[in-house]
Amino acid sequence: MWTMSTTKVVKSCFLRPGYEPPSQTLLTIKAYDCGEEDQVGLHVGTATIACAVVARNAWDGYLITTADPTSRVDPSLLFEPRE
Repeated sequence: MWTMSTTKVVKSCFLRPGYEPPSQTLLTIKAYDCGEEDQVGLHVGTATIACAVVARNAWDGYLITTADPTSRVDPSLLFEPRE
């Protein structure tokens, strides 16, 4: 059985570059992965797979942190929520 050890729920929102609000939101996921010191976040690899499935199985995509396509995120990292 899987249980959550934290009561903090964080959402990660993924946007499609080039789309205008409010239609740029591709996916919103509750972030339950735990990092160091019980920080809650979302594993980047998990997020990449989820976004690929939602984007019609587009497996050639990648995650970035800014509008600059060279700011690719390492898929082995854990996204941490912003305060």
